[in-house]
Amino acid sequence: MKSSDAEQLLRSFDEFINKETDLLPFSSDKGFSGIRIDSKNFHELSLFGEEKPLLAIDGGNAQILSGPNFSLHFMRIAAVSYQQKQRALQSVSEFICFIEAKENNGVLHYTVSFFGDAPFSEPLGFDSQTITLDGERYSTEMEHIAGMIRRRAELLYAKRIVEESDSLMVAIDGSIKAKTKEEYNVLKDLLDAARKKEMMVGFLSKTCRLLTRSASGLSSALQDRGPKSSWLYYPVFEVSNEYYLGEMCFVRLHSSSKHVFRLEIDSACKEKLQDYVRILSSYSSDPLFFGYPYPLLAADSFARISKKDEEYARALLLSKVKNKERLSYLLSSVDAHDVLDSISF
Repeated sequence: MKSSDAEQLLRSFDEFINKETDLLPFSSDKGFSGIRIDSKNFHELSLFGEEKPLLAIDGGNAQILSGPNFSLHFMRIAAVSYQQKQRALQSVSEFICFIEAKENNGVLHYTVSFFGDAPFSEPLGFDSQTITLDGERYSTEMEHIAGMIRRRAELLYAKRIVEESDSLMVAIDGSIKAKTKEEYNVLKDLLDAARKKEMMVGFLSKTCRLLTRSASGLSSALQDRGPKSSWLYYPVFEVSNEYYLGEMCFVRLHSSSKHVFRLEIDSACKEKLQDYVRILSSYSSDPLFFGYPYPLLAADSFARISKKDEEYARALLLSKVKNKERLSYLLSSVDAHDVLDSISF
């Protein structure tokens, strides 16, 4: 990059960073109407939050092998619970999912089979087009299927632990918003199971792309205007969407935190929102990441699939494949970019 180009870019970028922020939250999701940001909606948290057992769920996946008509993914779902700052539970589920493209009467569809400790009792099927709950349609890609599988696996794993436990608070990485009818049904089953046990389930998003009406980041707008202490900001949106089962807020869980997170809880528990946030706050004092609950940190660590894990799983499978020549033809259909990346000019 030329120095003159960089200077022009930086002038434009500075204007972008410093542009005035509109105070009305915006969402393109159906039925979401923003409530103007107001200082009265910041609720400061008490210095010492109530401590109750907290269960955290997260998942990871990595593609091991792929061709134009198949994809193999290694998945790992982790559950970690803490009680009084001591780890009480650590549980990991690992499995392989085999995504296979098939043609039937001129229509493409996908079948997913599972091998290992998967929370699915039978293979799953996916159409060549995915229809969202908002009525949108998009072409189904195998990498999208892997993401949908991991999400459902996290929810099913959480449901299984909830049904086997008592007196837990549950925190799951991600959003409570379901994208498809199938995901909605699994999510609803989890929330129903938690309600029967009088447990609260929350979803904490590491990233948030919600904006204000002027296209400024909503999280940063709240960070700029919030107290220096830890806080809960609520309400954010008025929602009239039958498929949205949550109540959304934003939280800064430690006074030293540089991050504001989107938090969604089961809408049936919205009267206990502040109680839930105080409990999350009591688990958010790890200097490794001030303001992020350390049970979720631990779950992320256990669920994460390293490059070493990925390479080992790939090597194990390749070493046991009988028709290696045929497999090499399948793989060569999609690995031209890998070959080019490995060439030094």
